[in-house]
This record gives sequence, structure tokens and C-alpha cells, in this order.
Amino acid sequence: MRLPITMVPPFLPEIDHLFGLATSVNGLLTTIPLLMFALLSPLVASWGVRLGNVKVLFYALIILALGSFLRSIPNVWALFIGTITVGIGISGGNVLLPSIIQEYFANKATLITGLYLTTMSVFAAIGTGGIVPLFQKTGYSAAILVLSSFSLFALLLWTRFSIKLPAKEVEKTISRQTAQKYSVKGAKLTWLVTLYFGIQSLLAYSLIAWLPSYWVHVRFSTTLAGLLMTFFVLVGIPMTMLIPFVARTKQGTLALTIVIGLGMMLGTLSLIISSQNFGLNLFCAILLGMTTVSAFSLSIVFFQQKTSSYEQTAELSGTAQSIGYLLAGTGPLLSGILVDHFHSWPLVFAIYVGLACLLLLVGIVIAFSKPIKG
Repeated sequence: MRLPITMVPPFLPEIDHLFGLATSVNGLLTTIPLLMFALLSPLVASWGVRLGNVKVLFYALIILALGSFLRSIPNVWALFIGTITVGIGISGGNVLLPSIIQEYFANKATLITGLYLTTMSVFAAIGTGGIVPLFQKTGYSAAILVLSSFSLFALLLWTRFSIKLPAKEVEKTISRQTAQKYSVKGAKLTWLVTLYFGIQSLLAYSLIAWLPSYWVHVRFSTTLAGLLMTFFVLVGIPMTMLIPFVARTKQGTLALTIVIGLGMMLGTLSLIISSQNFGLNLFCAILLGMTTVSAFSLSIVFFQQKTSSYEQTAELSGTAQSIGYLLAGTGPLLSGILVDHFHSWPLVFAIYVGLACLLLLVGIVIAFSKPIKG
């Protein structure tokens, strides 16, 4: 789910060289998947209720694998159609996996959620760090084919193990009859969780998109900027396993929302004064890398923790991700416009500080809120 996305940004210069795309057109390759998430997330949730989460995820994995391999064809149309297809396929996993964990592993939800989040982060790092060396050694098509093989492997695994999953047809029949009655869209908590997911997505994608450019702007070499970004990506991996365990209690959830919010505020505030100080920028990279991943992980926990059934989990997940990824798509774009117009990175980072403060406040309210009734 993450590797097909994270492999693209480091590869954009090579894609630009191969296909001669304008920078604005090139940027669509990272924006298109987010738009697909936003458009399809609510539909995926409803399909999961009607057809079953396992079946819908199976079809999503087929689409993901097809899109991944389609991008290996050295053609502009294949590249963009494949990117659209990849976005459609990933939407299925984004929405349904938290619900599937609730459906089949309710007694081990904390452990399975931690493993799920950790695996996503590890493969995100593989995509970021693996695509350019592979391209340099094997060429465009072979590099994408190698990384696309993970999508095919996931499809084969899901096909094999989904056959063994216990049938839940009676529960599903009841759920389909009552899904509308217990829709989460009428609950205020749904929109608070949606706002939390949206803010953390906007901050994460904006930082990922612009931190390398900022570090080059303050006269770090591209090598040092890449090193700082590597720390940003890697330090979040341990947090993905830790967050679900700490968030098992109300006190733990509250503590996490406070630590994450304050950490983001401190990290973005420090960027304003960091300038050319490598040590301070390294501190910012580590702190922001840990808190952005932690905020995403806590959002997934909210989908499960604040609902009363796996159908509600899927609906809340779909609703939050639909709006959240729309916000995520606007973040990098608006940040770039502000930098171009005002020529001020501190202004952009000050806005990030304000958003982190809002994230903190919303998180505290969610932590004190009772689950949506079902």
C-alpha cells in the first residue's frame, strides 16, 4: 500500500529525463493517488459492507498489481493510467484493513494493528530508498517490475489465506440490514476524527514534499538533505508498533495526543530558527518523523477504538480518509504557492505550527469522547 507511492518522489528526476514532462505535470504523479483515495474511500467502505471486506480487498489487490505492472511500460500514457489504477487499488487497503483487523482479530487487534502499521512503514522506506539504485543498475522498466512484484506477492498471499478465513455470513446479513441505521456520519465524533486525520495527513505530506527543498534552500548539499530525509523516514518505524499498545487505555490515548501535538509544534517551530545548523535540523527531522508517523498510527487506532462494530470502522475509515486525503493533496500545493509568492519559509512553518496546535486540541477532545454507539 505504501511502496507504490513512496517510490515515486525520489524517481521524479529520472521520469522527467525519460519522458520530458513539465514539473507541474510531473507533480501529478504524486497527487493522483491522493485524489483516488479521496474519491473512492467512501465507496470502498460501502462495498465492504455489501460484498464483504475480504472479497473487496481481493479485487483491490488485483487492481493494485495491474496498475503497478502497467507503470513499467516506458510510455507516458501507461505511466499515468497505471498511477490512477494504483491509487484505486490502494484505496481498498487503506479503508478495509483496519476494519478487517476488527472483524477477524478483535482479541489481538493491538498486536495486528501494530504489525500492519510497522510493515507499511518498512515498505515505504524500501520504496524511497530502493527505486533509484535499482534504476541505476537495471533501467526503468526492470526497476519498477522488481518493486511491483511485492504487489503480486501480496495478492497471492491474500488469495491463499482468505480462503481459510472463517465465514461470517450471518453477521454480515444482520450488518447489511442495520448499517444505514447505525451510520457513523451523524455522530460529531466522526467529524472530529476526520479533522484529526486530515490535519495530520496535510502536515505529513507537506513536510515530505518540501523539507528536502527547504534544506537545499538553506545551503545544505543534496546529500545532507537526503540524509536528513532518511532520518525523517526511518525514526517513525518503531513508533508504529508502540502507538497501538500505548493507546489501549484512555490515559494512554490522551498522553499520546498531547505528546504528538506538542512534538509537532516544537518540531515545526524549531524549523523556523534552525537555519544552517545541521544539529538542530537533524533534531527537527527526527522529531517530525516520529510525530507524523505517530499521528497517522493514532488515527488508525481511532478508527477502531471509537466505533462499535467493524462495519462502523470501515465507514469511519472511509469518511475520514476521503476528506483527509483531499486536505493532504492541497497541503504541498498551497505550501509551494506561499513560498513562491512570499519567499518565506518561516511563514509556511508558522502555519504548520498553528495546524499542529489544532491537531493537539482535536486529539484531546477525541481522547475524552466515548465510542460511537452501534
